Amino acid sequence: MNIILVAGGVLLFFYLSALLFLAAGVVINRRNTKKTASPPGLSLIVCARNEEEHLPALLRALKEQTFPFEPIFVDDRSTDGTRRLMEGYPGAVVISLKEEEGVFQGKKRALARGIETAGGDVLLLTDADCIPLPGWAEGIASLFSKETGLVAGGALYREEKWYHRLMNLEMLALAACSEGALGWQAPLLATGNNLAYRRDLFFKAGGFQGLEEIETGDDDLMIQRLGKEGGGRFSFAWQPELFVRTKAQPSLRAFIHQRARWASGVFHWGLSVRLALGAVYLLYLLYLMSPLGLLIPGLGTTIITGWGVSACIELLFLALALKGYGKLSALVWYLPARLLFVPYLLVMPLWAWAGGYRWKE
Repeated sequence: MNIILVAGGVLLFFYLSALLFLAAGVVINRRNTKKTASPPGLSLIVCARNEEEHLPALLRALKEQTFPFEPIFVDDRSTDGTRRLMEGYPGAVVISLKEEEGVFQGKKRALARGIETAGGDVLLLTDADCIPLPGWAEGIASLFSKETGLVAGGALYREEKWYHRLMNLEMLALAACSEGALGWQAPLLATGNNLAYRRDLFFKAGGFQGLEEIETGDDDLMIQRLGKEGGGRFSFAWQPELFVRTKAQPSLRAFIHQRARWASGVFHWGLSVRLALGAVYLLYLLYLMSPLGLLIPGLGTTIITGWGVSACIELLFLALALKGYGKLSALVWYLPARLLFVPYLLVMPLWAWAGGYRWKE
């Protein structure tokens, strides 16, 4: 029992130290965020497969952008009206992909084709089911000084159901972790529907070579590769108007498949990060088992103290980040999200490891 207590204490100390480290990164990112007077040229790339339902809203939002860009649309083997909608966008470069024998048919193939075609200095990526605000492209471009190599942004669900607010707290927490790591110039995770990096840095880092057959990772694995390559400063677009809105998964099953796909990419991260995440996994396993410890005389106070300290540091970190995102009110969902997140975090990596998910058909 003493060994378990010591191990739990060490894991908790590591976890809380990591949160404070990320919180400091958030502060550093915001202090170092500077806008340039001469933004670079943008190529905006959208890859879509059978997105006839969602694409019109994105195209309308793109027409309202206040900054010029080169629109590049990649139709990835669609069988609906996706290509027709793309071709109706003024000045669009439309690329159509077909099935290729012996070639992995993944999103990274579509992205690579779009990037090869792009002429802008900076590549701005989003997805067909997203809706950016009118100043989004201009805001992202303004963060690219001559020294900037990458700017990551956040995404939030359109809150059409009450539980989307609960899900958005997770999305905000992921954004906070991304910002914290980028503040320390250590790209770790990003969302591929709101991401921008320099075209020459992409090719300098080898593009997606070696990553083609990994079903996910066009965002996280890519920015980690760019971080190893170097190429200027990395930052997070933390201003609320630079977040994109996306549609939540239509069912619980689709949500689980999506999150398992996301989790599967972790198995390809660097060893040191995987070990750190493994430590967090063990801590959450102890969280799950800790109610049993309340039945053991003398352990109740220790366990409750651990819960309380952990919650305080988590709330401190989230409050710091969410205040900047204009979403401090989302913390009202902290308690239910925290209770659900323990089993969720424990199950998703196992589900991903077992391959219990599917990509978009």
